[in-house]
Amino acid sequence: PALAADTTPPTITPPVSKFAVGSTGTSSSPIRITWTSADDWTGVSQHRLQQSVDGAAWTNVGLSSATATSATRTVALGHSYRYRTRAADVAGNWSAWMYGPTFTFRIYQQTSGNIAYTGTWYSQSIAGASGGSSKYSNTPPGRAKFTISARSIAWVGMTCSYCGMAPVYVDGVYKTSVNTQWGTVNGQHSGPRVMYARS
Repeated sequence: PALAADTTPPTITPPVSKFAVGSTGTSSSPIRITWTSADDWTGVSQHRLQQSVDGAAWTNVGLSSATATSATRTVALGHSYRYRTRAADVAGNWSAWMYGPTFTFRIYQQTSGNIAYTGTWYSQSIAGASGGSSKYSNTPPGRAKFTISARSIAWVGMTCSYCGMAPVYVDGVYKTSVNTQWGTVNGQHSGPRVMYARS
């Protein structure tokens, strides 16, 4: 009887994209796409996630399960992306597509004019760094202030055996402290990593 009476599609939220903390490349980065859905009658049976790159046709994105509410994708430097989601219930009613915003993945190197440094900073050439080098400070107070207007940002850095803790502030409000130490060999560096992400 419930199936016969159910003509109302599920509700679903627009997908939200956020940089994923972890390993990244010099011209690409992982992002995490999330959404939620609900159905008061027969329940949600499946989701659809699609992407459009540079305004091209929509293509399906594979999900880990029919009812998964997240997916991880890799975005490439300089390209624009948009995602959309929809949901179906057990009775077969499909919701309308819900659209996330269009965004473009851009990299700002440590030499960017958007970054203001205070204190003593050094530059070290490192193979694998997107700009060919990494900037660091080991003399407090060493601060780097990045000014930009964006929906999602990420700090990409290197970790090393002699690196330490770095407090992170967003809009002047303390958020967390990131441990940048890795490895046991003096001078050993990891590859570039998303150290902190914020939407």
